[in-house]
Amino acid sequence: MWKQYDPEATSFIPWSDFDSLLLDLINTDAKFFVHSKTEMQDPAYRETWIKNLELPLHKKFNCFNFYDCLTLISRYSCMSQRFIDTHLGTMEEIKSKISSLNKMQGVTVIEELLNQKTL
Repeated sequence: MWKQYDPEATSFIPWSDFDSLLLDLINTDAKFFVHSKTEMQDPAYRETWIKNLELPLHKKFNCFNFYDCLTLISRYSCMSQRFIDTHLGTMEEIKSKISSLNKMQGVTVIEELLNQKTL
């Protein structure tokens, strides 16, 4: 996929192409964004996410480096998966926790929504 944005194999892409690269990654079977695919479709969310990556700029502040991008995107993916596994559990465990909270509070509307949609 990187090749599409770096056809000369320089290991650099213009910073302005990074958003398009992310969209392409999001819309593949790659598991980098498996837990946040919906959020990553939103341009404002993506812009903030890119800023928070703190990717170093190269070539007079015009380009991102392949290895920098790969490292930081992979780190994000691992950290988000670890957070979910450590703090939230599996999707079924999350649904069960929400369902239990709803029953304690007498809320049935949210539980009906959970049965209709996947979190």
